[in-house]
Amino acid sequence: MDRELDAELRRLFADERLDLPVRADAEVVIVAGARRVRRRRRLTATAGVLMVAVLVGSGIAVAANGHRESLPPAEPTTTTTTTTTTGTTRAPTRETVPSREEPPEQTVDPPPPLTDATLTRSGYGPFGLGTSTDDALATRLLTLLAPGGNCARYTISGGGEVVLSDRFGVVEVTVPERVRTPEGLGAGSTVGEVRAAYPWAWDHRDGLSAEVTEGADARYQFVTVEVVPPAGEPVPETHVVGRLALVSHANDCALAL
Repeated sequence: MDRELDAELRRLFADERLDLPVRADAEVVIVAGARRVRRRRRLTATAGVLMVAVLVGSGIAVAANGHRESLPPAEPTTTTTTTTTTGTTRAPTRETVPSREEPPEQTVDPPPPLTDATLTRSGYGPFGLGTSTDDALATRLLTLLAPGGNCARYTISGGGEVVLSDRFGVVEVTVPERVRTPEGLGAGSTVGEVRAAYPWAWDHRDGLSAEVTEGADARYQFVTVEVVPPAGEPVPETHVVGRLALVSHANDCALAL
């Protein structure tokens, strides 16, 4: 039986009717088909990449479970680019706006007014006879009242006046009514009281002058005013001191007394 089966198979394989003829261009057809398959695969891969880019750009992410989730729009940020050996990274930065607040103006309070009550033999407060013009002005207690060439007269904060000479500095100080000499003389003192305190006093310009000490280089100037008594009442003297000043003998100012 095996021999019969073997013989039958040989007869079938030898039958020419079962032969399939091979095309002359069979090799070319097969190669072209393989190229078409590879081209379709590349197009499919490229289309997938483009689809992912479109989904990311429109704010849609594909979750791991296959569902689409909408993402919030990205907020604009200022980015700085840093290049390293492994690639380029972008880090968000925050722009700072410089402050436009101006610093507060610093004000300097003026010094308190001069309140000294005594006109000494050398001066009044910081205004000693011979004090330079710069030093006198540096006290910030003076306000210009009247210029006069190489001299100028200033009012003193708190009352009184000063005459400044470009050459000699302070040459005259006139004090307010509350101020007295070391002997207690000032506004309201009588001519008799002045002569008693300063026997060397002499008549000079609307009143009396008396050197602060006999033979000194400075003098007190007592400007007197006439007293008008009430009608029918006698007064001991008709003139009293109305203004008191200290004047230097080293003086080139016509503004001085």
